[in-house]
Amino acid sequence: MQGFDQNRIWLLIVQLANDLLTWTGLLAYPEHQARQWEPKTLRLRLFTIAATLAHTSRQRLLHVKKSAPWAVLFTTGWDCLTGLSPP
Repeated sequence: MQGFDQNRIWLLIVQLANDLLTWTGLLAYPEHQARQWEPKTLRLRLFTIAATLAHTSRQRLLHVKKSAPWAVLFTTGWDCLTGLSPP
């Protein structure tokens, strides 16, 4: 019974990750082709961009490497996501 429960939890985690990828594409890139990219393409193009996260004066700043091939698209999506109002 333990193996079945572990598999069920793993499946739920994978489903949650897939939902997060889908919603990120839909909300961050409403008018770009990136909203239809497969998870592997998103991972290779956007999630591997070099960046650092800094904490200053109660704010979080994300510094993205400007020379990355997809940096402009990433920052556009990031700005779109941070501009959304909380639920």
